[in-house]
Amino acid sequence: MEVCAIVNRAFEVENTTILPEMEVVWDGFISLIGWQTQGHKLVPIF
Repeated sequence: MEVCAIVNRAFEVENTTILPEMEVVWDGFISLIGWQTQGHKLVPIF
């Protein structure tokens, strides 16, 4: 799982407090684009 550092900053959450099983990425939107170019599919949650 990935956590967006930009959102962490917006909600005043320190990146160091994220569980070690989760990866902090700079921009979740850019990361999502990267996953999609590798053939992964987006599962929208409404």
